[in-house]
Amino acid sequence: MFQSVEIVSPTLNKVASRFRTAADFHSIFFRPTKPWPLYSDYPNFSRGDAVVLMEVLSSDFLRASIPQLFPLDLESARKFSILERFEFEGSLIHLLLRGTCTERVVASESEARETVCALLAETILQSDDSLCAFRMDDWNWSELTRRATSSGTYFAYAPFHKTWWFIGFADHY
Repeated sequence: MFQSVEIVSPTLNKVASRFRTAADFHSIFFRPTKPWPLYSDYPNFSRGDAVVLMEVLSSDFLRASIPQLFPLDLESARKFSILERFEFEGSLIHLLLRGTCTERVVASESEARETVCALLAETILQSDDSLCAFRMDDWNWSELTRRATSSGTYFAYAPFHKTWWFIGFADHY
């Protein structure tokens, strides 16, 4: 159903290493494998945002790639916010500024803004691209976040590249 996409991002590596000093951090890029039924129309959001997200969450690919997420509470996973591109950027800036329970990830708001802009440019966005991001709002949705003191998890979809990006951290301080 999905296959991994290798994306090299020095900024993502730097952010990951800063989070990993005190927390579990995961990032993976993936896209539907061909032949996906009606691949050119993937994903079909007209069926509902939750339906599309549930397809991703129930995939064997996600279970194999990030087993720490499982088991999932799919009822709690339906409690999400949909963010457009600039809301997603702002939410990532907030995530970087908040850091972990014991460690800073960035030193200032300007560093957070620069880091997020570089991160998105190096990974899934071109200058005029759009995206749809699901911010998981209920910490009970995943085993990774269920017992965390602090966490943040997102599934972002970049339609131009037909690429999903899961980024998330959980600090079990």
